[in-house]
Amino acid sequence: MLENLAFEKKLGNCKVRTLLETLDQKDGELLKGYIADEDNWSAYTLSVALSKRGVSLNDKVISKHRSKLCSCEKYYARESKASS
Repeated sequence: MLENLAFEKKLGNCKVRTLLETLDQKDGELLKGYIADEDNWSAYTLSVALSKRGVSLNDKVISKHRSKLCSCEKYYARESKASS
């Protein structure tokens, strides 16, 4: 029963992922598109536009997420591993 017990390091929460989990599907897809569209949306401009809609997500968080320096890559890898 306990043969394969392994320590799992706790992952921090990416604020982008946390926000996406609270949005409905349509808004989530739109936000993913805006985040991916670096040509038209700088991190700062997107942060300001979201703030005007009542969504708090600062530009540093957006930049970190875009650069894959947040915990999302590890989180989704762990989720994928757990579901297989």
